[in-house]
Amino acid sequence: MDVSDFAVDWASFPSDDELISLSQVMDIPTQQLVDMPCVTRDNKGRFSSPVKQADLENIQKCSVPIKTRNNNKWALNLWKDWVDNRNSKPETYFEKGKLIPTDINTLNDEELQFWLQRFIVEIRRKDATNYPPNTLVQIVSGLQRYIKNDCNRNNVHILRDDDEKFSIFGKILDSEMKRLTSLGFGTKVKSCEPVLPEEEKVMWDKGVFSNHN
Repeated sequence: MDVSDFAVDWASFPSDDELISLSQVMDIPTQQLVDMPCVTRDNKGRFSSPVKQADLENIQKCSVPIKTRNNNKWALNLWKDWVDNRNSKPETYFEKGKLIPTDINTLNDEELQFWLQRFIVEIRRKDATNYPPNTLVQIVSGLQRYIKNDCNRNNVHILRDDDEKFSIFGKILDSEMKRLTSLGFGTKVKSCEPVLPEEEKVMWDKGVFSNHN
């Protein structure tokens, strides 16, 4: 089972221009966990039948909130859409001598940083307007969770300031978020959607949240 097995409930997913205020973050209820029977085992005796590795993996995945899984899938689909568009541009091939792979997990750390810089600056909503700063964090967080949790690359920390492998990308993301904030993107609060701890930390670090805003 992987992220593709879950149908996205777009009606419950945050729209592109929704921004979460600090006061709203404090009122967010605990996210609902996936309501599904993850593993079925024989319980006739004191002990069940031997558990399979696939069952253990399913149990682990079922502990992840459905909104988080939807966010991961949305971010991954956005990456794939951007790759398809970027590979249609002649300059893409000349930048690295090859096209960008659709599977982000096939990129090594150097390639990942190189293309993520361009991805985060070039992506737009379907109406061609900019994503607000907090949405950029959610997109990158979704990709980070996919790479780390689904692909088992535990040494990839895209959003950590102390990971020198992605320090240039961190500066690009920081500058882009500040630019969008100065232009007024994401300053209109519409509704409240859950913010994960790692996303909130980045928003504090990048100035999206502050004691005065």
